[in-house]
Amino acid sequence: MTEDQLVYSIREKLSQYADDSDFDNREILFEINLQRALYLRNLYNTRHRTIDPEVKQILCVPMIEASPSECGCLETDCTVLRSKEPLPSLIELHDTNGIFYTGPADVGSKPFSYVSYIQAMFSGERTYSQNTIYTFMNPNGHLFLKSKNPLNKMIDCIMVHAILEFPEEAAAYNNPNGSACYDRSITKYPIKAHALAYITELVVQRLLFKLGIPVDRVNDSSSELNSAGATAPAKKE
Repeated sequence: MTEDQLVYSIREKLSQYADDSDFDNREILFEINLQRALYLRNLYNTRHRTIDPEVKQILCVPMIEASPSECGCLETDCTVLRSKEPLPSLIELHDTNGIFYTGPADVGSKPFSYVSYIQAMFSGERTYSQNTIYTFMNPNGHLFLKSKNPLNKMIDCIMVHAILEFPEEAAAYNNPNGSACYDRSITKYPIKAHALAYITELVVQRLLFKLGIPVDRVNDSSSELNSAGATAPAKKE
């Protein structure tokens, strides 16, 4: 289900359509993202839990040349690149900041070595690791690339697999072929189907509470609510 379809399905459950709605799409989407973030944190913070591919998003992050001083590197002779903009907000877990893969745009190429900000300061100093490409995120949210190879200055985009707190923020990034990394009208909302049903129910309950309408426990339709004595919200002038 796409983001647009998801928002519309919740409007249907609430009988809140565009012409007379008490909620705009941004508020509904915020509630969806909020419940998704809470659900994923609770689910994946359990030990040895595998991250489902459906919840990850792939970003092609544009990179620019940077100074070693920008990332706190102890060496001055390394190649350093930085993302043009800070990355979108990520869903942080106990053992990860929400990034699971970084690598080149070429399919099948060897991934980069993603390390923590502290580890990055000391990475690549040994002889056997000087050809390794390290990536990391600094406290300001920028993604950095560090390498001893000056040819890596030619890299203009890094592929990142991550769990975003607000999936629609991926729309600001484009794939190497020029298409958007996220299109709310055609891209599937990043969560498994069974979890989506659970989250939708929570969002409907929260929005009904805001309207002052009793929660529909069987989650049928507004007709069920009306038969229980609930009144439909007044149309806005």
